[in-house]
Amino acid sequence: SGIGSNAITFVGTFTSGSTQASEVGFVYSTTNSVPTIPADANQKDPNAGSPVPNGEFDLNSGPVFSPSTLVYFRAYASSSACLTYGLVLSASLLT
Repeated sequence: SGIGSNAITFVGTFTSGSTQASEVGFVYSTTNSVPTIPADANQKDPNAGSPVPNGEFDLNSGPVFSPSTLVYFRAYASSSACLTYGLVLSASLLT
């Protein structure tokens, strides 16, 4: 991930299992230590296509955070059959 004073660039890797994903992205929160959809903010990768190909993807949050804010985030993949999350990570934005 790339961290600035008001934005984060999230980077993830998608590897398909038995079900092809139709969407990948990141979900994040400054208050919920286990961010989920639809409760918390999320961004999907607009370039992923459907089905989503295996490989790396990245998204920039845009300037939505205040400096020094602690942000909890994790990747997700969804299909018509399920929604799957990656591990929760956290980062503090720069001052």
